[in-house]
Amino acid sequence: MREARRLLSSGDRVLHWSGWVLLALGWALMVAHRVLWSSPVLASLGVTGSPVHAATGVLYPTFFVAGIALITRVRRLRAVSAEELLATDRRAPVLYLRSFRDDGPDPVTKALHASGWLQPSPEERLAIAMSRIGPFVAIGRPGERLPELGAARLYVGDDEWQEKVDSLLRRSQLVVLRAGTTPGFWWEVNQVLETVDLRRILFFFGPRGGQLFAEFRDRAGKLFPCALPERIGKAQFLYLEHADGRWTSRTITLRVPKLNFMGNSALEEMFLKGLGPTFARLGLPVPRHSFPLTYKFAIACAVLVGLQTAAVWRLDVAFQDARRQLAMSQLHSISSALEQYYLNAGAYPTEAQGLRVLADSGLLPDSDLLDPWGRPVGYSLSQANGAARFELVSLGADGVEGGDGSRADIKLSR
Repeated sequence: MREARRLLSSGDRVLHWSGWVLLALGWALMVAHRVLWSSPVLASLGVTGSPVHAATGVLYPTFFVAGIALITRVRRLRAVSAEELLATDRRAPVLYLRSFRDDGPDPVTKALHASGWLQPSPEERLAIAMSRIGPFVAIGRPGERLPELGAARLYVGDDEWQEKVDSLLRRSQLVVLRAGTTPGFWWEVNQVLETVDLRRILFFFGPRGGQLFAEFRDRAGKLFPCALPERIGKAQFLYLEHADGRWTSRTITLRVPKLNFMGNSALEEMFLKGLGPTFARLGLPVPRHSFPLTYKFAIACAVLVGLQTAAVWRLDVAFQDARRQLAMSQLHSISSALEQYYLNAGAYPTEAQGLRVLADSGLLPDSDLLDPWGRPVGYSLSQANGAARFELVSLGADGVEGGDGSRADIKLSR
């Protein structure tokens, strides 16, 4: 199930498109700035280091930041609340618990945003996968005016949030805890371990997972019925598995697909492929990822190649038509030269003399004796009713006598 969204007002749509326009302008200015910087010709003219060069260097990151801010704001305006999502999606929810200080994009995402890339935050990446098995919900940070992107927010007062969390824990098919260090997070850990089947708990470690795990292991290891690994390396998830009468801790490392390596569909495939066995182990439906971006890209390339082939074919047809018209015009010019020769000599050139005699007489340039395909124009002479008649022939595009359409011979008789 895809991300639930509100309908935008006309003002919000203006903000949305304004953000994309600013982003496009930022990219255009960045290209202009780098061209001004790297071009030796412009450098010799003193453009590099000029006020124009300096202005583009300041404006393009400004446009990037402003465009991303507008697009992100509109996306947050479109996000539905957890109440609305749970009312329309009857599947058991997936509850996301984390420290409020982990809300918002991580430093890498912020840097990519500043560079003009709409990079999803870790929570958005989670939402891509989790929303496929159930509504992905979280408690909203008190006082925030707009929800963060990712899980649908549920806002409750300070005196009732623990009760609400307990209620959601009992309803949820899966609980995802993002590792943290705050007292609130550890209260959530204790509450989850007491309320939820241990097999339905998934610990998520964000970009600083390796740094967090040492502290997490020292404090949480005493709460678990089995030992935790010494380190998790590049793993992003940890869960507990019960088999043969004993508990074992397992980790999940997400890997970017080798082929489908671009865009949100790649993130979706990465999360669903990595978490698929966990979903299956819990008896949850294992969702299939959407049509991979690599395939979309291949189809787009095939369509572009098809369009290019059609365009080239159409241009070739138009080019051949233009050549045929030029050939006919050329035959008329040769015909006029033959009439002039007739007036001067009292007869048309013999077939043995050919059209070469027109060039030798100065009536035509040598180039006019070749058709637009570079072949000599054919010339034949005959008698009809006591009068001499001639026929001029260009064999057309194929250079073979006969043919039809664009390959038909081009003839002129007088």
